[in-house]
Amino acid sequence: MKLICKGLCVFLVLPLLANQPKVQSSANILLGYEKLDFGPIDGTAHALEILRHGNTLPLHIKNELIEFGFNFESQNVSHIRKDSSNLVYETTHFAIHYDLTGTHAVNGEDINVDGIPDYINQVASVFEYVWSVEIDSLGYNAPPEDGLQGGSGLYDIYVANLPSQYYGLAYTTTGATEENACASYIEIRNNYDASWFQDKTELENIQVTAAHEFYHAIQFGYNCYEEIWMMEATAVWIEDIVYDHINDLYRYMNSWFIRPEKSLNDETNGCTHCYGSFIFFQYISEHVGGHETIKNIWNHSKSYGNQDSPKDFAAIQDALVEHSSTFQYTLSSMAVANRLLTPSEESDPYTYQEASDYPVSAPPTSGTFYFTGETSIEHPNPVYDYGSRYFSVHTNDPMDLMIMGESFSNLDLDLNVILSLDNGDVVVRNGVSVNIDPDLGIDWITAVVTATTDAQSSYTFDFVLSEGYSEDYSVSQLSPNPFYGSSSETGSMNMDILVITPQTIRIDIFDLLGQNIQSFTNDYNEPTSNQFLWNGKNMGGQNVASGIYFIKITGQEKSSNQKVTIIR
Repeated sequence: MKLICKGLCVFLVLPLLANQPKVQSSANILLGYEKLDFGPIDGTAHALEILRHGNTLPLHIKNELIEFGFNFESQNVSHIRKDSSNLVYETTHFAIHYDLTGTHAVNGEDINVDGIPDYINQVASVFEYVWSVEIDSLGYNAPPEDGLQGGSGLYDIYVANLPSQYYGLAYTTTGATEENACASYIEIRNNYDASWFQDKTELENIQVTAAHEFYHAIQFGYNCYEEIWMMEATAVWIEDIVYDHINDLYRYMNSWFIRPEKSLNDETNGCTHCYGSFIFFQYISEHVGGHETIKNIWNHSKSYGNQDSPKDFAAIQDALVEHSSTFQYTLSSMAVANRLLTPSEESDPYTYQEASDYPVSAPPTSGTFYFTGETSIEHPNPVYDYGSRYFSVHTNDPMDLMIMGESFSNLDLDLNVILSLDNGDVVVRNGVSVNIDPDLGIDWITAVVTATTDAQSSYTFDFVLSEGYSEDYSVSQLSPNPFYGSSSETGSMNMDILVITPQTIRIDIFDLLGQNIQSFTNDYNEPTSNQFLWNGKNMGGQNVASGIYFIKITGQEKSSNQKVTIIR
């Protein structure tokens, strides 16, 4: 142990923007004037908001934040490290700063009589474990060093008497080793005695805090200018990767699932929605490349750095393309998975491994539509960019459900129709227009509309319900389309096939020259649903080249055609 003096830490911040409502909300939350429904919070999002935009706040709010450690004396807002004389316990990677007396004192109990309070030993052990997972196992870059601002080259953890609603906070500082990267330090609670935290043990609270806050420290080393929603959503996601058994992140799900029409990147109301947006990154990690894809998102964020316009979704798109997917397809698929909420492999890719334990039900419907045989037009509420709305559909006759709108491109909104069949199977159909035949034996129908771009802040659309046709078989669109694949590994495209009349179905794939490069034939002796997979290979088992291909599906009574683009 040794005594180290603390000084002023200056922060790298974004230029001041017209962001008054968000920064005011963050100030109110940090000062305890505004509470969030789901319990205690990570204060990092709100500290960053003040560091980036705090000079737009009124003087009386600034004066209160000064008591919280913020400094508004220059154009760039800064934060002062806790300046009391702290004892320091050093581990392999961390310097744990703490007090035994005064406002920030920890419980001095030392059962193993090693001269270090048991609470500090516990904090140190947890943070070292978090380092071993996030840095050593998952392969993230270690946070940049802060130029000995904390007295050593170790990463600084300050144990402090934080307001009762905070798990902890991570602050950016100077000392960056690369452009767009910031050094940082963390404040963690000196106890978890408040009623907020009683649903978890003291150890579990420390574990959740350490996993979350240290991931912020890692993020700052990639791009400390990144959008706050993505920082928070991925930091919540990592909690479940490091400590899968705790599931504290479940607390954010209810408020997110009851407002699915809100934007994925919504940072209003104290970033309430963006904590719950961890579910998007959970879906990515389970279906599009695993943990590595999330790390690659941060690699791409690092390459974009501080841009005039946000590049968060560009970074996500870049990482998904590396795994033969797209942002639009993944977001739309997640919206379907959120309706089904199942771990069943038979519903893949619309699944979550822990869905049976999630404390939420399917998102609420925004309307119920009945087809009576006559064409009708429905005018539902709009959907916001990167949000979804769910609609219940009922019909006794074949019907066509089509989405229309004058103010947007068909590329802006994605329509999925979920058919839950009487035999327990689930079929998902995608397209601007979807045929629904009740003779399939349908238990329930849900239409999901997802805004997959930010071309507008909200999208007003109509549903047209009109006469459809009887089917002896049906197929969904082959997806993902376009299909991205490397020359060495392609993954697979998939298409749901629903057979009503027993028959033989043949699938032929042609190139632009009309050459048949691959064929598949299946005999169906009874009504059933099946999934067709194509791995992008020809009859010789070789990857086909980039280009446009045509899929012809031929049954007993009808044939249909699709077009797919492959990009390598």
